[in-house]
Amino acid sequence: MIDKYIVNLVKYYDVATKKVQLDIKKLLLKYNETGKLSQKELTRIKKYNFRYKMIMEANHINTMSRLHKLARSPLTTPNSDTI
Repeated sequence: MIDKYIVNLVKYYDVATKKVQLDIKKLLLKYNETGKLSQKELTRIKKYNFRYKMIMEANHINTMSRLHKLARSPLTTPNSDTI
């Protein structure tokens, strides 16, 4: 179960702030050394995992919205069917 979170944590590392990157690095080092994490550390990993999912979802929604704008007809020009 924790491996699923670790994969997303590594992906989130690329878009995170420097402070968060340092925290992620500490969490990953501790997990690699001991193989265990405290409940607080696990909660932080879950929080970062949630943030990563929300960023990816927001990017997806924004991209789909922009692609939809390209496909629809302009709103200001008259429709040839109604002329």
